[in-house]
Amino acid sequence: MIKFEYQKTARVASDIMQKQIIDLKPELAHMHDALQKQYSSEFASLYCPFDQEMIAQVKQLVSVKLRLQPAMLVVVGIGGSNLGTQAIVKALDVQGIDVLFIDTVDPDQLHSITLKIEQLLTAGKEILINVVSKSGTTTEVAANFKILYALIKTYRPTNYRNFIVITTGKESELAAIAEEEGIDMLEVPELVGGRYSVFSAVGLFPLLLAGVNIDQLLIGARNAIENSFNGVDNTAVTSAVLMNENWKNGCVVHNFFFFATRLEFLGKWYRQLMGESIGKENEEGKAVGIIPMTSIGSVDLHSVAQLYLAGPHNIYTSFVTVTNFDHHIKIPATIFPNLDSMANGKYLTEIMHAISKGTQQAYIDRLNPFCSYTLSAINSETLGWFMQMQMIQMMLLGKLLRVNPFTQPNVEKYKIRTREILGE
Repeated sequence: MIKFEYQKTARVASDIMQKQIIDLKPELAHMHDALQKQYSSEFASLYCPFDQEMIAQVKQLVSVKLRLQPAMLVVVGIGGSNLGTQAIVKALDVQGIDVLFIDTVDPDQLHSITLKIEQLLTAGKEILINVVSKSGTTTEVAANFKILYALIKTYRPTNYRNFIVITTGKESELAAIAEEEGIDMLEVPELVGGRYSVFSAVGLFPLLLAGVNIDQLLIGARNAIENSFNGVDNTAVTSAVLMNENWKNGCVVHNFFFFATRLEFLGKWYRQLMGESIGKENEEGKAVGIIPMTSIGSVDLHSVAQLYLAGPHNIYTSFVTVTNFDHHIKIPATIFPNLDSMANGKYLTEIMHAISKGTQQAYIDRLNPFCSYTLSAINSETLGWFMQMQMIQMMLLGKLLRVNPFTQPNVEKYKIRTREILGE
């Protein structure tokens, strides 16, 4: 389903690799033990794909909301509250209702979205609003929710509550609003952080509404967890070691290079996963971090390849390619036959694969360190495996860098300053 390769390209000695992998075995055992504690440890997110009660609750609520025949779902969230959901929706060719994501307080963007919502409501069609915030205090989410709440209440004054679902922490202000207003609520477990929450109700509710096969998604996630812990699949531990060793060798930047446009938002999801998990002071008080970036093949080869192939040796790259695309388009062999004749009669997939291989060969020639993931296809199961594997990798990388991968204390600094300014 997914092949992970690094042996000839990651530029880490095999003896160092083996020592680091052995050193991480106790941490893997600790994570496996924590899984048995369900939601009562810092590794709580690992239990989400196995939580049948939560999954059943999500499916039941989706079935209720689908009876309203919604034409659109609007997800109000930011960061971990919607990046994972967006990544999966944009990667899959789903056939459910349209999904819009509101994750900023940009007034021009919100004006455009509210116009679309008003047009639907005026035409007699229905929309669903899913407000997602574990803390319930995120300024951007609160502001946008108030605007949409007023809008839906204006157009559906007698039953507006039916069109709102709140996903939040049990003790949050949003939970209190849900109880007071009689609005349906899905709970986010206290120890499941936003960037690790895509397989909780945070992601599963909007994904199922959008038409994603969440059963296959969760099969992929469970396989990633079980195979990591039983030693069948060493991708997470190996990739964490490679990231750490290349960081020690000066690669302070990690570039996820996707040769499939539909996967671009996976890079944005991973950017938060790495940025918040790793960028902080370690146990010795030293600031550490790896700067996450995303590139899309072949577009970005025409914008930043010069930097990658001639700039500083400070980037470690993870290539992601897809063996089987959903569509197969052939280039006519007889149209302008002298214009780049090597492409005549070939499929676009062949060209994409050739560009990917050519890029990797150029990296080898220049001694740029990298690893590669090859996905058999883009589907729910492969995405579930890939995303869960990256989350396990990040937990292990935190151990290697001696940081807590579950906290983000400095994010609060901008929130505190924002509230001070708004209160002036």
